[in-house]
Amino acid sequence: NYTAAIGMYQEAAEGYLSLIPEAYREVAKNGDISILQINDEQTREAIENYQQWANKVAECTQKLEELKAQIRELELEKFNNIIKDFTDQFDLHGTAIDNIDKQIGLLEEAGELIGSSYYTKQIEQSEKQLALLEQQKLAMVEQLNDSLSSGRIQTGTDEWLEMVNALQEVEGNILDCKTSIEEFNNALLEIQWIVFERIQTEFGNLNSEMENLAGL
Repeated sequence: NYTAAIGMYQEAAEGYLSLIPEAYREVAKNGDISILQINDEQTREAIENYQQWANKVAECTQKLEELKAQIRELELEKFNNIIKDFTDQFDLHGTAIDNIDKQIGLLEEAGELIGSSYYTKQIEQSEKQLALLEQQKLAMVEQLNDSLSSGRIQTGTDEWLEMVNALQEVEGNILDCKTSIEEFNNALLEIQWIVFERIQTEFGNLNSEMENLAGL
């Protein structure tokens, strides 16, 4: 509606501008002339009418820009809502991983052997986080593309930059999550080796005792 109104107002303004003598057109556009300085009544009326319609064009253009800014804010809000929804789910799994870390720490302080199931559970939680991040990235890309294709967001605007930066942050989170999974896998292998070595040590000690008994 605003765009259509601007077109109508612009057409009316140009119609009156054509009635203004060539010598006065530029100063009429710039508002550098007072109609009181012009003796010709028709020219004065044409300038006055032109300026009225030109002002309507300017006012409507300003309102249109304000409306576009509100639309960009709404698009960014939709984008951020996607982030919030996935972040809430992501944090739930993060809390589970932290709780397992605390259990592992407690066992280490007590000098007890840590079961591999602790790290297996952490890997499961991390894989769920990774799946969420992949889904989040896809949803964010779709929302950004929809906003761009519809014209509600333009490349280079502050909102576009915020969206792109958020996508890059998700990319970084994906890499961090993959790194965590590798670290948990390494910890799991290390625990398995520790168990294996303890078993060897226990059997070695038992074998020595058997030999001592046989010697007696």
